[in-house]
Amino acid sequence: MVFSRWFYFHFVKILKAPRNFWNDFELPEHNAYVIWFGFICLFFGIGLEACSQFWLVDLTQQALIQDTNLLDQLATVFKMPPEKWTEFFSKQLVFSKKESALMILLLPVAPYFVIYLFAGALHFSMNIFGYIRSFEPSYDRTLSIVCFSTAPAIFTVIPVVGIWIATVWILMLLVKGLCKNYQLTFFKSLISVLLPAFLIKMIWISAMQSLLAAMPNSYFDHPLLKAIPVQSLLSVPVPIK
Repeated sequence: MVFSRWFYFHFVKILKAPRNFWNDFELPEHNAYVIWFGFICLFFGIGLEACSQFWLVDLTQQALIQDTNLLDQLATVFKMPPEKWTEFFSKQLVFSKKESALMILLLPVAPYFVIYLFAGALHFSMNIFGYIRSFEPSYDRTLSIVCFSTAPAIFTVIPVVGIWIATVWILMLLVKGLCKNYQLTFFKSLISVLLPAFLIKMIWISAMQSLLAAMPNSYFDHPLLKAIPVQSLLSVPVPIK
């Protein structure tokens, strides 16, 4: 089957009827198709999340420029001195903008990194907890479960709530996939998924912070980012009263 037709068939099926998908699931003959499925879903998922984050930061910046009292009101809500809150909030905005730019730059390699690292961690967690005793789990099958479960990443295109919809949906697909393929209980599947997900999230945040700290602001003048107003946030001061 041509890859485009194969991709569309599995993409629609896993989103439309995930329970039936896992009930009828068989390890695909072409393992490369599975990897490409996960790569494409995560590629668009990460890219759309980065673009959405850009849009939210720009929206927040414009709101702060138009309403100079907004920061004071937020400082009162969080019980912080206005000057410290302004400094903290400004740094968070700048960090979010840089993080989004870096996510876009890493798009060619980030999906592969996430897929293989998470599949390996998930496979390891099932073994280390001794959840699989009746038969030896197949890494190829675990990798396929991870790749197919990335389909909801496309919902990150929805601002604010999209990332939460995608995260919960992916989590449930992973749990259902482990339950059906490895005969695990819901609780054991959930624990097997949450532990590596938490560890990889911490690794991702730490790596992003380290990279951003090591990169000067001038790096974001790269031609690839000319269309993205990264420096606009740095050049327009957040008003302090």
